[in-house]
Amino acid sequence: MIDHNLIKAGTKHSKYILDITLPRDCEDLYFFRNFLYPPLLNKLVKFISMEELEWTVVPLQETQQRREVAWLPDSIIEETHTVIENLTNTINDKLNIKQKFNGISIWKDWGSYKSGRHSDQELIKTSLQVYLNSTEKNLATQFEYNGEIICPDYVTNAGYLMNNKSKVKHWMKQSIPTHFTRYSLFATWTDS
Repeated sequence: MIDHNLIKAGTKHSKYILDITLPRDCEDLYFFRNFLYPPLLNKLVKFISMEELEWTVVPLQETQQRREVAWLPDSIIEETHTVIENLTNTINDKLNIKQKFNGISIWKDWGSYKSGRHSDQELIKTSLQVYLNSTEKNLATQFEYNGEIICPDYVTNAGYLMNNKSKVKHWMKQSIPTHFTRYSLFATWTDS
Protein backbone atom coordinates (compact mmCIF):
# COMPACT_ATOMS: atom_id res chain seq x y z
CA MET A 1 0.00 0.00 0.00
CA ILE A 2 1.33 3.41 -0.99
CA ASP A 3 2.06 5.84 1.85
CA HIS A 4 0.91 9.19 0.47
CA ASN A 5 2.05 11.06 3.59
CA LEU A 6 5.56 9.68 3.11
CA ILE A 7 5.50 10.82 -0.54
CA LYS A 8 4.32 14.29 0.45
CA ALA A 9 6.95 14.68 3.20
CA GLY A 10 9.64 13.17 0.96
CA THR A 11 8.84 15.56 -1.87
CA LYS A 12 8.87 18.59 0.44
CA HIS A 13 12.21 17.55 1.96
CA SER A 14 14.02 16.88 -1.35
CA LYS A 15 12.56 20.01 -2.94
CA TYR A 16 14.00 22.04 -0.05
CA ILE A 17 17.43 20.41 -0.51
CA LEU A 18 17.35 21.26 -4.23
CA ASP A 19 16.27 24.83 -3.46
CA ILE A 20 19.25 25.45 -1.15
CA THR A 21 21.83 23.59 -3.28
CA LEU A 22 24.09 25.85 -5.35
CA PRO A 23 26.02 24.82 -8.46
CA ARG A 24 29.69 23.92 -8.30
CA ASP A 25 32.20 25.77 -10.47
CA CYS A 26 30.43 23.98 -13.32
CA GLU A 27 26.95 25.51 -13.72
CA ASP A 28 25.59 22.11 -14.84
CA LEU A 29 26.60 20.27 -11.68
CA TYR A 30 25.15 20.36 -8.17
CA PHE A 31 26.34 18.34 -5.16
CA PHE A 32 24.05 17.74 -2.21
CA ARG A 33 23.77 15.95 1.14
CA ASN A 34 20.75 14.70 3.07
CA PHE A 35 18.76 14.50 -0.18
CA LEU A 36 16.09 11.94 0.69
CA TYR A 37 13.70 12.39 3.60
CA PRO A 38 15.20 10.15 6.34
CA PRO A 39 12.10 7.95 6.87
CA LEU A 40 11.91 7.42 3.07
CA LEU A 41 15.64 6.61 2.91
CA ASN A 42 15.38 4.15 5.82
CA LYS A 43 12.39 2.38 4.28
CA LEU A 44 14.15 2.18 0.90
CA VAL A 45 17.41 0.82 2.33
CA LYS A 46 15.54 -1.78 4.37
CA PHE A 47 13.58 -2.84 1.27
CA ILE A 48 16.59 -3.19 -1.04
CA SER A 49 18.42 -5.22 1.61
CA MET A 50 15.89 -8.05 1.37
CA GLU A 51 17.49 -11.20 0.00
CA GLU A 52 14.41 -12.17 -2.01
CA LEU A 53 14.41 -8.93 -4.00
CA GLU A 54 14.83 -9.65 -7.72
CA TRP A 55 17.59 -7.61 -9.39
CA THR A 56 17.79 -7.39 -13.19
CA VAL A 57 20.61 -6.75 -15.64
CA VAL A 58 21.10 -3.08 -16.56
CA PRO A 59 20.73 -2.55 -20.33
CA LEU A 60 24.08 -1.94 -22.06
CA GLN A 61 25.91 -3.11 -18.91
CA GLU A 62 25.30 -6.84 -19.25
CA THR A 63 28.93 -7.76 -18.53
CA GLN A 64 29.27 -5.41 -15.54
CA GLN A 65 28.72 -6.26 -11.90
CA ARG A 66 25.72 -3.95 -11.73
CA ARG A 67 22.06 -4.87 -11.35
CA GLU A 68 18.95 -2.76 -10.90
CA VAL A 69 15.43 -2.59 -9.63
CA ALA A 70 13.58 -0.13 -11.83
CA TRP A 71 9.93 -0.53 -10.94
CA LEU A 72 7.88 -2.36 -8.33
CA PRO A 73 4.30 -1.14 -7.94
CA ASP A 74 2.80 -0.65 -4.48
CA SER A 75 6.23 -0.55 -2.85
CA ILE A 76 8.83 1.91 -1.60
CA ILE A 77 10.22 1.82 -5.15
CA GLU A 78 6.98 3.38 -6.44
CA GLU A 79 6.93 5.85 -3.53
CA THR A 80 10.52 6.91 -4.26
CA HIS A 81 9.75 7.13 -7.98
CA THR A 82 6.83 9.46 -7.22
CA VAL A 83 8.93 11.67 -4.93
CA ILE A 84 11.63 12.09 -7.59
CA GLU A 85 9.04 12.64 -10.33
CA ASN A 86 7.46 15.35 -8.17
CA LEU A 87 10.79 17.23 -8.29
CA THR A 88 10.70 17.66 -12.08
CA ASN A 89 9.39 21.25 -12.05
CA THR A 90 11.92 22.24 -9.37
CA ILE A 91 14.76 20.71 -11.41
CA ASN A 92 13.49 22.34 -14.61
CA ASP A 93 13.40 25.73 -12.88
CA LYS A 94 16.82 25.25 -11.30
CA LEU A 95 18.45 24.28 -14.60
CA ASN A 96 16.32 26.66 -16.70
CA ILE A 97 15.16 23.81 -18.96
CA LYS A 98 11.98 21.94 -19.85
CA GLN A 99 12.33 18.18 -19.48
CA LYS A 100 10.20 15.18 -18.64
CA PHE A 101 10.94 12.54 -16.05
CA ASN A 102 12.08 9.12 -17.28
CA GLY A 103 12.14 7.20 -14.03
CA ILE A 104 14.44 5.81 -11.39
CA SER A 105 16.60 2.77 -10.96
CA ILE A 106 18.08 1.46 -7.77
CA TRP A 107 21.57 0.26 -8.65
CA LYS A 108 23.46 -2.51 -6.89
CA ASP A 109 27.21 -2.52 -7.68
CA TRP A 110 29.62 -5.11 -6.31
CA GLY A 111 32.81 -7.07 -6.90
CA SER A 112 35.24 -5.12 -8.97
CA TYR A 113 32.63 -2.86 -10.59
CA LYS A 114 34.10 0.44 -11.76
CA SER A 115 32.51 2.98 -14.07
CA GLY A 116 35.03 4.15 -16.65
CA ARG A 117 35.43 7.71 -17.88
CA HIS A 118 32.46 8.71 -20.04
CA SER A 119 29.77 11.24 -20.85
CA ASP A 120 26.14 10.21 -20.61
CA GLN A 121 24.18 9.23 -23.71
CA GLU A 122 22.44 12.00 -25.67
CA LEU A 123 19.08 10.62 -24.53
CA ILE A 124 19.90 11.51 -20.91
CA LYS A 125 19.53 15.28 -20.52
CA THR A 126 19.67 15.40 -16.73
CA SER A 127 20.66 12.79 -14.16
CA LEU A 128 20.59 12.51 -10.40
CA GLN A 129 22.43 9.97 -8.26
CA VAL A 130 22.00 9.49 -4.51
CA TYR A 131 24.28 7.10 -2.60
CA LEU A 132 22.21 4.87 -0.33
CA ASN A 133 25.12 3.54 1.71
CA SER A 134 28.81 4.30 2.16
CA THR A 135 32.19 2.95 3.16
CA GLU A 136 35.52 4.54 4.04
CA LYS A 137 36.68 4.35 0.40
CA ASN A 138 35.55 7.13 -1.91
CA LEU A 139 33.22 5.41 -4.39
CA ALA A 140 31.58 8.65 -5.52
CA THR A 141 31.36 9.64 -9.15
CA GLN A 142 34.13 12.05 -10.11
CA PHE A 143 33.72 14.83 -12.67
CA GLU A 144 36.24 16.70 -14.79
CA TYR A 145 35.54 20.35 -15.43
CA ASN A 146 38.05 22.95 -16.66
CA GLY A 147 40.90 20.55 -15.94
CA GLU A 148 39.86 20.02 -12.31
CA ILE A 149 38.51 16.85 -10.72
CA ILE A 150 35.52 17.43 -8.43
CA CYS A 151 33.20 14.98 -6.72
CA PRO A 152 30.37 14.86 -4.19
CA ASP A 153 30.99 13.46 -0.72
CA TYR A 154 30.66 9.70 -0.63
CA VAL A 155 28.36 9.41 2.37
CA THR A 156 24.90 7.97 2.70
CA ASN A 157 22.20 10.23 1.22
CA ALA A 158 24.66 12.46 -0.69
CA GLY A 159 25.05 12.73 -4.44
CA TYR A 160 24.69 14.97 -7.45
CA LEU A 161 22.36 16.52 -10.01
CA MET A 162 23.88 16.97 -13.48
CA ASN A 163 22.60 18.74 -16.55
CA ASN A 164 24.14 16.82 -19.47
CA LYS A 165 24.26 19.76 -21.93
CA SER A 166 28.02 20.29 -21.51
CA LYS A 167 28.73 16.53 -21.59
CA VAL A 168 30.81 16.59 -18.40
CA LYS A 169 33.13 13.56 -18.28
CA HIS A 170 32.67 11.44 -15.17
CA TRP A 171 33.84 8.11 -13.71
CA MET A 172 34.69 6.21 -10.55
CA LYS A 173 38.23 6.60 -9.22
CA GLN A 174 38.35 3.09 -7.79
CA SER A 175 36.55 -0.22 -7.99
CA ILE A 176 34.00 -1.43 -5.48
CA PRO A 177 35.86 -3.20 -2.64
CA THR A 178 35.59 -7.00 -2.61
CA HIS A 179 33.33 -7.32 0.44
CA PHE A 180 31.13 -4.27 -0.16
CA THR A 181 28.00 -3.61 -2.20
CA ARG A 182 27.28 -0.05 -3.27
CA TYR A 183 23.61 0.91 -3.57
CA SER A 184 22.45 4.09 -5.24
CA LEU A 185 19.36 5.75 -6.63
CA PHE A 186 19.73 6.92 -10.23
CA ALA A 187 17.11 9.06 -11.99
CA THR A 188 16.99 10.60 -15.46
CA TRP A 189 15.08 13.23 -17.42
CA THR A 190 14.85 13.77 -21.21
CA ASP A 191 13.56 16.46 -23.53
CA SER A 192 9.82 17.10 -23.32
